[in-house]
Amino acid sequence: MGLCLRFACTLSLLSLFAGGVSSYAQESDFPDDEEVSGSESASSSFEVTGRSYLEGQYATQQGIGQFVPANYARWHFTPTFILFDIPFTGSLLLSTEQSRGRQSINSVNLSFSLDQEQLQTRLRDRLIGEITSIPFAGTIDEMESLDDVASALDDPERLADMARLEERVSDGTASVEERAELEEMREEGERLREQYEKLKGIREKVGEAEELRAVAETGYASDEMYDPDHLRGALDQLGMLSGVEKFLYNFPRFGIGVNYPVYSDYTMIGVAVNGLDVVFNPGNFYIATTVGTATRDVPEALANDTTYIAFDRTLYAGRIGYGKEGETRFLLTGIYAGDEETSVIVDTASGFYLAPQENWVLGLDFEVPIVPEYFSIEGEFAGSVLTGELGSPELDVGEDLQAPEWLTDLIGFRTSSFLDYAFRLTPTLTIPSTNTELSGGVEYIGPGYVSLGIPYLRNDLFRYESRLRQKLFRRQVSLDLRYRHDRDNLIDSKRSTTETDMLGLGLAITPRKLPFLRLNVTPYWQKNNAVGEFQLDNTIMVLAATLGHRYRFGSSFGGMTSLTYLLNDLETINGSYDSRTTTWIATQMFNIGTSLTLTGTGSLSNPTSVLDTLNRVTTIDIGANVTFLEDWNASLGGVLVNEEDIDTRTGFYAGLMVPIDAVGSLFEFRAERNLYDAAAVTLTGERDTEEMILRASVTTAW
Repeated sequence: MGLCLRFACTLSLLSLFAGGVSSYAQESDFPDDEEVSGSESASSSFEVTGRSYLEGQYATQQGIGQFVPANYARWHFTPTFILFDIPFTGSLLLSTEQSRGRQSINSVNLSFSLDQEQLQTRLRDRLIGEITSIPFAGTIDEMESLDDVASALDDPERLADMARLEERVSDGTASVEERAELEEMREEGERLREQYEKLKGIREKVGEAEELRAVAETGYASDEMYDPDHLRGALDQLGMLSGVEKFLYNFPRFGIGVNYPVYSDYTMIGVAVNGLDVVFNPGNFYIATTVGTATRDVPEALANDTTYIAFDRTLYAGRIGYGKEGETRFLLTGIYAGDEETSVIVDTASGFYLAPQENWVLGLDFEVPIVPEYFSIEGEFAGSVLTGELGSPELDVGEDLQAPEWLTDLIGFRTSSFLDYAFRLTPTLTIPSTNTELSGGVEYIGPGYVSLGIPYLRNDLFRYESRLRQKLFRRQVSLDLRYRHDRDNLIDSKRSTTETDMLGLGLAITPRKLPFLRLNVTPYWQKNNAVGEFQLDNTIMVLAATLGHRYRFGSSFGGMTSLTYLLNDLETINGSYDSRTTTWIATQMFNIGTSLTLTGTGSLSNPTSVLDTLNRVTTIDIGANVTFLEDWNASLGGVLVNEEDIDTRTGFYAGLMVPIDAVGSLFEFRAERNLYDAAAVTLTGERDTEEMILRASVTTAW
């Protein structure tokens, strides 16, 4: 019943929203439908599309160390309701893994959001359709004569003749023929001016003639068409945006239900909020709000594990400022997150303790182009107050805390409250003529800085870094150099201070039609000022190198050969924890026509450690993939994994993909069988085991 009511209310909101926008469009100066050329689809008032994905697995045993059960079923349903050519996408997830003893996996509350990505795809397709149309070919031809139109408009001889005739008309000496000639020249000048302004607008907001001709011939969008602002300007210039589309284009995000809002690095990133998430960004005015439940209550009696116990947590967030995300901007952010104290009762007698919390965060996120396209500075400043236990005593404003009374009334400082700040500054210098980018950065996250909008943010960190990225030889060689220094224990609250230095070298050589090389070398040096058993003096070397070649023989045969070397080497103080792992990976792939692909991969990993006896691991994986009956696909292969003196796993797999055109579905099936031959008793208490895994899925799109 709750789901049905939620679904009905959501549809009602969408209907009211569409109706309100439609009425607003009729009452304002939005263009009428007949003004929207090249888009018959825009006249469609309602359409339903979507995707359904149903999957299931059966296995004879659960994977060791895995939380995913041996058997499960999931259904992910994403309907899209298109109102006046504006897509609103929903999301519904149901799983047999759902448990009241942890945070919800199911999204049984059908969520809806304005699908900006799909909206821009539809608008991009509309623009491409207009450019590839026969009438627009004449416009492209006219654009190639733009300079001629400009010359004719500013032709000195024509302007002199007009000035002479205007003078004769003004002093009353012009004949009837001269007056007619002047009127004709004025009409011609106005025609040239209108043509010039039209073609100039198309060139500035849609594209150059050569670029548009390429789009018309290939049917593929240019790079600029993937810029939302450019796409909007191009459609607006050609009169192809309806009033509703212009209005909704100002909503980068609009969601009802479970949302994953992204604000900034220090305030909120990706935490699930069940409620409302809206961003309104017309021009350079920016305002956003997020309201909802961040976690649901999980009582101790129902929790699968004590780590799953949680209070009901409500979150309110807002942003306001100038600019756009990822571009020039000054955005002020405020967030409040608080637990409902009575939602969960924790039995402290069990030895586990969990207290309700409250968190306030205020931040400023900005990017300033000091020299546009060459030099910019991006950064963020934020402060937070976290009350670790809402039941702790309040602080006295006069005796315990020197702060304005209005601030203490708002936040309610307690003995468990602590505040701190974080900031980062990142200047970037770009030299387009040499394909060079030089950047640096400094970052500070205080040990007491906490945002419940980013549960896993690392604090107690001071960092500075620099980076050089250079492309050479027509982008066939890429060089990436990095340096980073990290330090913790910023207020001497730990027994020691740890400092880490990192160097990074990345090199990619990708000459056309020749073998390629990719190399990454990253050494780390880690030290602390502790003494005795807690002292650290580590050197870590991480290296990855790949040499490969893609090739073709004739029109139907091709392949790729590659060899990869991996190194992870750790050297510790006195050599007491030293370890080293080297891995070689060889891969071979053959394509025969478009219907058959053969692949083979072999790897040899040799780990060593002074603490334990580690064993060499050899892996061989051979498989084939074939397409038949036009669009059926089958795969078959085998895997052999041998860990020396431990066990050998022999595996076989087969898969089948079958399109069901009658209902617009794709059926996929995969079967795996693994045989374990252990030299010793395994973790499950058996020496030899056998495992069978069956997976099936049905994808339907309409």
